[in-house]
Amino acid sequence: MLPMFPQWRAEALLDRLMHETDRHEREIALTVFAAYGKDVYSLVVESLERADASSPWAYRSGLVWMLGHIATDATPMKVRAARVLAQHLRRDSPQQLNAEIVAALAKLRSDEAVSVLTSKLGQFEPEFGKAPDATDACNRIVNALLEIQTEASARAAVDFCFAHNLLDAYRESFTRTMLPEGVRTAIEGDVRKEMKKLKMSFSLLGNTQATRSKLLALGSAAIPDVGALCDEVAAAFPPTHDLGMAIARLREAPAPPPALSYDRALHALLEDRNLPEALSLAFEAGTSGRLEISTRAGIAGEVNLRKGEVWHASVPTLFSKDGDAFFWIFALERSSISMWSFDPARAATDARTLDQPTPDLIREGLFRAKHVQQIIGGILSPESRFRRSQAEFPGDGIQTTGQLGPYRAVWVCLTHFVDLKTIAGATGLSDHEIYRVLFDLLRQNLLIVETGTVDPQLATLDDAVTALELFVRRIQQHPTYFQSYQSAAEICAYLSSEAKDDSIRTSTLALHTFILNGFNLRRVFTDQNVEFLTRVVALMAAYLRSGADIDRQELLDYLDIYLPEEDRWPQPAQDEDRFIQSILEQIENIDGLIDPYDVMSGVGGVPSADVVTETLEDALEGQLGGDLASIDIRLPRELLSDSAGEFVKPIKDFVREIERNNATDRETSSAWLKVVATPVALFREASARSGEAELAGIASRLEQAFARQQQTGSDVLTPAFCGFVLGEYAKLAAELPAAFSLEPDADHVAAKREALIVKFVLRQVPEVDDRVVNKVLLAGFATIGDIAETAPDDLARSSSISRTLADKIFMKVFQYEEMYFRPKEPSAEAKFRAYFAICLNVVKEIQGEVQRLAVEGNVTKERKEKLYADRQRALWGLFALLCLRGQLDEIERLQRAVFEQRIVMLEEYYTNLTAEPFPTGRRRA
Repeated sequence: MLPMFPQWRAEALLDRLMHETDRHEREIALTVFAAYGKDVYSLVVESLERADASSPWAYRSGLVWMLGHIATDATPMKVRAARVLAQHLRRDSPQQLNAEIVAALAKLRSDEAVSVLTSKLGQFEPEFGKAPDATDACNRIVNALLEIQTEASARAAVDFCFAHNLLDAYRESFTRTMLPEGVRTAIEGDVRKEMKKLKMSFSLLGNTQATRSKLLALGSAAIPDVGALCDEVAAAFPPTHDLGMAIARLREAPAPPPALSYDRALHALLEDRNLPEALSLAFEAGTSGRLEISTRAGIAGEVNLRKGEVWHASVPTLFSKDGDAFFWIFALERSSISMWSFDPARAATDARTLDQPTPDLIREGLFRAKHVQQIIGGILSPESRFRRSQAEFPGDGIQTTGQLGPYRAVWVCLTHFVDLKTIAGATGLSDHEIYRVLFDLLRQNLLIVETGTVDPQLATLDDAVTALELFVRRIQQHPTYFQSYQSAAEICAYLSSEAKDDSIRTSTLALHTFILNGFNLRRVFTDQNVEFLTRVVALMAAYLRSGADIDRQELLDYLDIYLPEEDRWPQPAQDEDRFIQSILEQIENIDGLIDPYDVMSGVGGVPSADVVTETLEDALEGQLGGDLASIDIRLPRELLSDSAGEFVKPIKDFVREIERNNATDRETSSAWLKVVATPVALFREASARSGEAELAGIASRLEQAFARQQQTGSDVLTPAFCGFVLGEYAKLAAELPAAFSLEPDADHVAAKREALIVKFVLRQVPEVDDRVVNKVLLAGFATIGDIAETAPDDLARSSSISRTLADKIFMKVFQYEEMYFRPKEPSAEAKFRAYFAICLNVVKEIQGEVQRLAVEGNVTKERKEKLYADRQRALWGLFALLCLRGQLDEIERLQRAVFEQRIVMLEEYYTNLTAEPFPTGRRRA
């Protein structure tokens, strides 16, 4: 399909790789080019043959990287590849390029590759131990030779280690390696000669330490000839002798695995249980043999290969057809595979039974595997219990992504509420397969998810009090962020209207007026104000849980003392203009300031000082761009602007507040100075380190003005000070508009919205925290498209995160890919609605559990925090969908509401979207 588009043709991609200066564009070109696989292997070799030292470094490293990651079944082409790699493995080549070349030669694992590595080891050897780059190259070559495990490669590695007294340094490598018989025989001969000298001279002659090192290099006494030698040593020397202690270690060491008779890269993928990539590599390399797997549930399956083509596949316990068996094996979760083996000697020789072309099988398998990954990513909870919603199996009318066999097996189990473990035990299916079936049944409203029964009134009020408590905590942390005041007042209004108890209604109405006046008058709450609010909320929570008269009276008495009746109903401010915020401010508030439940999930909100510091360090020191294929070419000012955008919001809000107060002739509280002091200091330090002296000077002048203003001891800021701040801030906005502009252009606002979508998607992955979010964004992955078009390997390298986490992020982004790139297509609209319904069902399911725990009361803190985090991740899935539709007002309304209200509002949105009421049969009240 790729050649249909001129810009994606192989030659065009190579041209982009050579001439493109933008790192991300190169990464895209490299990833798409690698997707051609063995079809472009010869083109890569020919291009590298034409390249020389004058060719761009990124271009050469990209070509070398591809030779290490794509395979071919053409032996002559492998020979050419080894020879052209030898041309670029030189002392004057960059050290990282040499490292990539050695890795590519190790993966070739051919006689020609061994010859090249041995020859180059001799060229680098004179500078070994003297020049760091030569020492690094020698060490990498020795490791590569040991990995290849042929007699020639092992002998070259051992000889080098003998010459430079490195046997002890490589002891672990020798322990893991089955040395060829000829190499072992030579080492054993040397040991016997030294033993004879030591024995005849009572250890006065001979080299005991060298002999000990050679003994240990043999790996394990479980190898018969090594075991015989150990017996000879034991007969000649006591256990306390150095050689006696060496053979004791050899006898304790397990036997190393036998030398592989097939590709080590394939073995590594199978060892990692990565079946999709292993089968893809086997096809590219033309590998023959039989792959056998066994799951933890005891189900066995096998795939037979002949010159890379899938010949047969079978899972006798579950399937009879080859295609079904192949797709079931292909989609297995790594953790569900208990054992595997690959035997190249058992290649298929009979008639082929799987007629579908292998590339089509792999392509279809990847789609199905991604479908399963979406489910495992958090759509259904392992702790849930399920029951079918009708008695009869829908038969051929069911819409599935596979055969009906697993659906029928699961359907039989769903006569009453059962959990995942019960279904797995009854059907023998893997967790992946069960999740896929449940997902399809849930999507078609054929499944009921149990959440239990609760007192809805008590649970709703408890959740609202929890939300109010979190908003009060947010006010305490950020007393100048007045949006939190407005949100807390709205929660109080909700409580006063929902509560049946007069004492709760009276208390929340009093709090509503108290907090709302703080918002209207821009009155910054003091520690005493926050302490009062915290105490009232705690008393309300205690009374709600106990219902006792003593708790009710304590609540009312406290209010009478600290907020007398005559002070509860002051007239609201009459001259207050309506609070109006820009789209940019709305996006910033949605991202980090409004939703109190973000705190309970452990993710979200303004990054802390240590997170900011780490982000700046990564940006300014270029730590995110150190990989060969991921060179960061941004200028220091661009890095400063990108990193500053994550923490300058308090400064922007301060300036906004001054401008709003100036417009209404109102004074600005000096409490703002504490809020903006830290981000200004961080910005000054970052500017200085990035060489931006002018920007550092502006920040320094602001800090000095802050200090002078604080010395006055006034509760409000002077007009002269406010004017100075506005003037200095205007300079910052002119120099770094992306970070400081309050009136950005449409493109900047669109970029902020795109980044908000990315944050909502990333935060759905449990392992993602603030640091990961900042690393991914700072590395340049600020849109769904940036991540979707980048291979997980490159995402991991560029963002300095683990490959496992990059895989999870990539799979999460995949869920939104069609809705993002093709939103107007009918299939994308259908997926939007289905995913919206699924995420909302998860929110409802977890909310039911939260409500049940609110009634029970005897729940651990860890359990409650986990539920809140899971609920918030599911909500972020809905927010990501709303962001895709530009529904920022809807998100802001949701963030200010209690969770029970949020569910009602989301169900209403679904009804307006589909003209159908949200299906309620999946949730049991």
